[in-house]
Amino acid sequence: MVERTITRTIEGSTEREIIFALLKDPARIPEWAPAFADEVLPSENNSWKVLKLGETFSLTVVIEPRSWTVDYLRTVAPGLQGGAFIRLLPRPGGGTVVTMTLPIPSASDANQVGRVLEMELSALLALAEREKR
Repeated sequence: MVERTITRTIEGSTEREIIFALLKDPARIPEWAPAFADEVLPSENNSWKVLKLGETFSLTVVIEPRSWTVDYLRTVAPGLQGGAFIRLLPRPGGGTVVTMTLPIPSASDANQVGRVLEMELSALLALAEREKR
């Protein structure tokens, strides 16, 4: 079976509110996911413009506070959106479990995508830890 998505999970002691606040602000994506974006700027119609290596694409951010989810979506084919699907769960004993699922681009190595995702999640938690100070 060919994998088309990859999911990684990380947990830490930082409260969901702090991580959620970071995720809700797409302009902060380059701070924790530099492989995805060099810069993220507000655009029209409540969307965002992502700049990466001189290229640009539109990003839609879907935020659901009741379920602690943030999805970063872009058009991947005509009429089809995909992207990063992020879930924040309470960690027993305190803190947060962060789960992110990404598509694996057709020309990419799943193991490399997984390593980048793990680095991004670690950077997100480190940034959240600094924010709470």
